Amino acid sequence: SIRHVDAAAIRKLLWVSIMWLLCHDDAHAHGHGDDGDYDEEENNECTYKYAYPINVKQVHESKQHLLRTLVEELIPTANLLLKRFHALDNEESTSSTMSEIGIGSVDEVVEYMQHYSFSMPNAIPNKQLAIDEFGKRNGLLLDTNGEHEHENENENDITSQPNH
Repeated sequence: SIRHVDAAAIRKLLWVSIMWLLCHDDAHAHGHGDDGDYDEEENNECTYKYAYPINVKQVHESKQHLLRTLVEELIPTANLLLKRFHALDNEESTSSTMSEIGIGSVDEVVEYMQHYSFSMPNAIPNKQLAIDEFGKRNGLLLDTNGEHEHENENENDITSQPNH
């Protein structure tokens, strides 16, 4: 169905929004993160497992916790975006059909991202292109403006969410 296609498109949007960031995030390589991206030596200096930027497979190998945390943070916004889109497209949507719309659990989205990444394991998303297209790529997610926090307050009418 079109809902499944849209859910897949939003999962891909999450992949694009997250992976370029993690591939180029060397702050965690300098010991500022907790994902085991570096090996600490006896003198508290670190040696890097990877040169930066890293490819998408290496993100899954070394930054799984950070990847999962970002997915957890973005799923409510992604689900709201999907629900909003379908509410506008289908005025006959009932609250029960709207509650069924979603992109999947954290585990399902992380698994999707891993499968997609491993289909091109040496890929490194282009950082400059991601920055240039930030508004297009992340704009839809940012447009929800924290509305997912209010989603449970009024589940029956998602179009009445307050604007911030």
